[in-house]
This record gives sequence, structure tokens and C-alpha cells, in this order.
Amino acid sequence: GFISPRHEHDGGLVMFLDGASTFAEGGELEAARLNYHLFSDDICGAGFMMWVPVLPEEDTPFGGEDLNHALELIDWLDAGGKEFLRVERIYVVGYSAGGTIANLINLRRDVTAIVSLASLTHSDQLDEMTPIYRAFESLFPDNTGARYVDATIRSLEPPDSEKRQQMDVVAQVEHLRNPTLFVHGMDDIIFFAENTLALEARYLELLAEGVQMPELDFLYMPGEDHFQIGADPYVRAQVVDYLLQFESPGF
Repeated sequence: GFISPRHEHDGGLVMFLDGASTFAEGGELEAARLNYHLFSDDICGAGFMMWVPVLPEEDTPFGGEDLNHALELIDWLDAGGKEFLRVERIYVVGYSAGGTIANLINLRRDVTAIVSLASLTHSDQLDEMTPIYRAFESLFPDNTGARYVDATIRSLEPPDSEKRQQMDVVAQVEHLRNPTLFVHGMDDIIFFAENTLALEARYLELLAEGVQMPELDFLYMPGEDHFQIGADPYVRAQVVDYLLQFESPGF
């Protein structure tokens, strides 16, 4: 993947998980490079180290080998990697499919904080959009990102599959382990804003019942679609501001 210099940070490492490489001609590697360059000025400029790992996509579903690799990286950091990279705190920021992985990491590992951008929080939408995804995959059968989505759809069969339950983060909100900022464009037609709205509604319901959970924050962007979120300088600034609060002395 791509990582910023070890000595140019204040102790916080942002692991950025990018989205499916559907529109990147060089597949996963180019998608990681593009996201590194898109976000690194903001993230590294705020004093963080940034690491964009290249996670597997082709013929593996969301929450499959991609999640396993990301968890292995976090475990490596906790087992000595932080000392090697000279960092003290781990943050996870994920966009699109990467945001979906970040949500699943949130159920399994403790980090300082997480940001989930335009992510999928349950599988219902994939059922609705399957014909469109299938059509795209048939037109571009060698497209790595398309095969990533296709493998995800196939993994959700039958309707009561264990994989479908795993993907339903809305039903597992009380098990989230880290403070998190969720960001979604209200005109997102790739992963609908209803994903994040449903998660927020369940979170507020559980809070009202007295369930103790990490603090979750939500930012909705009217008029923005799936691709505008990452390109919006305001959103990137909000992500950095959110992370910086955990860098404050005595937090």
C-alpha cells in the first residue's frame, strides 16, 4: 500500500480503507494510490501518519479476506507495529466498501476512533440493486471492483445466511466498540443514506433504553452523492477535526 514518512507525525496513525476499485484502471493498487493522494494532504497536514493498505477484492465478498487482512494489520500494530512506526494511537477511516469494512472492524477491535464514509450497514439494499450490479458485472467481467460486489451478493444467499447476519451492523449497534463518525450523502445511489439513517435510529433507540455505548456522531450532506463525499474539502476537514479531538492532551 502507501504510507507516509515515519518521522512526520504527532503519534497518531490513520489507516485509510478505500472503496472498490471499480473505476480505477489499475485495480486495487491504483485505487489505494488515488485515495492516498486525495486524503493525505488533509490527514498528514494535521499531524497524522497515513497508511492506505491494498486489501484484496477480486472474488472475495465484503467482510471476507478484506476484513481478515485489515484485522491482521491492526493486530500487527498492537503486537509491535506501533513501536516500529513510532505511533501511539490507531484510527480507522473507511470510504464506501472500506467504510463497510471499518464498520465490521468496529465490532471486533479497539482503536482510538473510526470514521465511516458512505458505507453499507445492512444488506437489504444489495437485494434491491442486484439486477443493476449483475448487469454491470456482465458488461465488465474482468473488472476487479465489479467482481468484489458480485462475490458479496453471492455470499448473501440464502436469505438467512450467516454472512447476511454478519453484514447487518444496524442489528449489532450495541456491540460497536469505538467512538465513530458516520458521514453520508443524502443523494447517494450506490449505498443509500438509509443505511446510516437506520443505524442512527437504532443507536438513539438503544440510548433511550439506557444501553451504554461509545459515542456515535452523524453527518449528512444534502445534495451530495456517493462520489462527492470523498472529493468534498468540507467533508475531509470534518473528518480531520473529528480525529483531532482525540489528539488533545488529556483526552
